[in-house]
Amino acid sequence: MSSKTLHIVEADVIVVGSGGAGSEAAIHAKQNGAKVLILDRGTFGRSGATITAGHTCTAAVGDDDTPELHFRDTVIGGYCIADQRLVELYAREAPECLYELDGWGDGKTLRKNENGKFDLVWPPGGHSRKRSVHYGFLTGPRILWALRREIDRKRVPWMENILVTSLLVEGGRVAGVTGLDWKTGKFIVFKSKAVILAAGGFAGLWPSRLNTTAVECAGDVHGMAFEAGAEMVDMEFVQFIPAQVDPRITHINVTLTNFPAWRPNIREHGKFLNAEGMEFMGKYDDARRWNTTRDILALAIYNEVTAGRGSPHGGCYIDLTSVPKDVIDYEFNKFQGGKSIPKSYLRRCESVGFDLSREPMETGVKAHFTGGGLRTSVDMMSTIEGLYAAGETQGGVHGANRLGGNALTHVLTLGRVAGREAAAFASKTSHVSFPKKKVDAEHRRIVRWMENKNKTGESPVRIRQRMQEIMWQKVGILRNEKDLKAALDWFAEAKNERLQKARVGSSPRTFNLEWATAIILPHQLDTCMLVARAALERTESRGNHHRDDCQAIDNEHWLKNVYLWRTGTGSVSSRTEPVHVTTVDPKGVIDERPDITV
Repeated sequence: MSSKTLHIVEADVIVVGSGGAGSEAAIHAKQNGAKVLILDRGTFGRSGATITAGHTCTAAVGDDDTPELHFRDTVIGGYCIADQRLVELYAREAPECLYELDGWGDGKTLRKNENGKFDLVWPPGGHSRKRSVHYGFLTGPRILWALRREIDRKRVPWMENILVTSLLVEGGRVAGVTGLDWKTGKFIVFKSKAVILAAGGFAGLWPSRLNTTAVECAGDVHGMAFEAGAEMVDMEFVQFIPAQVDPRITHINVTLTNFPAWRPNIREHGKFLNAEGMEFMGKYDDARRWNTTRDILALAIYNEVTAGRGSPHGGCYIDLTSVPKDVIDYEFNKFQGGKSIPKSYLRRCESVGFDLSREPMETGVKAHFTGGGLRTSVDMMSTIEGLYAAGETQGGVHGANRLGGNALTHVLTLGRVAGREAAAFASKTSHVSFPKKKVDAEHRRIVRWMENKNKTGESPVRIRQRMQEIMWQKVGILRNEKDLKAALDWFAEAKNERLQKARVGSSPRTFNLEWATAIILPHQLDTCMLVARAALERTESRGNHHRDDCQAIDNEHWLKNVYLWRTGTGSVSSRTEPVHVTTVDPKGVIDERPDITV
């Protein structure tokens, strides 16, 4: 492909992803003087994980709360594995971020009480203060509405249906990205001084029926960054959470199953039951039960199911039948000053004939949030100069377990930091030399799938489906050395042999999902490898990382982070380093994990 025929788009800062992190990054990069361009894999304003978020985002905005308390709760909730420098930054900037966001919606982005202050409710387990800010059960969509308004006001340009296929790095500095325009089938080069990866997490590496994330959170961007030379951290920590598995209500937001645990009036009466009708949380966290953290609840449900005490659809039950009906109506439909909640869970359940007050809710376990990602400093820059990460694409913020409610404010807050820092970097540097050979190689890699004459090869879609099943069976909520090694062997074989023999059977070059799968699958397999490799390295059980061959939490040897990177020969290297501590001494505060026999 000659330089004359290349389609090149140029900007100071390219933002990959348009959810909470990407939109905040783009707004603040533009606000700080950069020429910005957002690249969205899906439909702008409707893709990514932010829009799927249900009820809450947390920040220290209450009269009895402080960023220091929020910081402490987050560090302890993450089993003291988080980078405390990043957590301090997050907790400190979160209140200002929410006030700014509310202003972008003319003071109507988030719910207020009669005094004009944020209408705070209790967050999920692990928080010590009432710090959940919300907009009924439409908090995520409402946040994205406000972000979109500000993007329009600031005239931030964006392109949708762009599949980013590779990072361009030259001499240790980012030079831009390559992409495929789904609408036209055209290969495009995006030149930039800085790139911000804000493309979500990698929960999509697990089967669609067993994950809660948006389809855009496919995990390929992490593998892409790894291939380009970025260092990764905490890849073993994947949050599996309780989610409804009753087919009648699976379409309702996944926080439906988590919401009862946030409401004291419901916790007072509700029960967690297995298929034998027995309450089981007392075996796993007797002190907290309903107020336990989600990593413990998820493992408890998984353990009951694998022990043969599961429901027909592979879960246990949240039983609210003993909760007074007026309490259910209030908490699920009218808890803001008696006003009805927009799109309330109660009304949506009733619309499909499901009555929370009459029958228990089947609750299984699904991959939800990924704590690992690119290693960054406090300016959000990765180990590649000019390459930034924010949101779930970044690692190090939540440690071994994310507290409920911390996701939205994390992606918003550190997204804005990434935007302003990337703009500052771009303002004092110039574009690096254009890596023409790398661009040509990437173009050949992409178009070869449409020119492949192999008539008998396996579809990349089938390979991806098998990859997802391997992730659930061997790199799921419960792990061990044998399974992890077997998974690593399969990922290597799939990338180096099966994928090389695969073929794309469909010929259209517009919106061809099979072609797109073939393009991103090598990066997805790399990310799977990173998760399994990090899980193999950590020979303990901590937070979201559970191993049945080393079940104890090991504070003596494993108050450390696992770092992974690609060597010059293409292999993966690893090392561990003690956690970054600022003010909270892990040995002085960490709770012992409840004794769980698996």
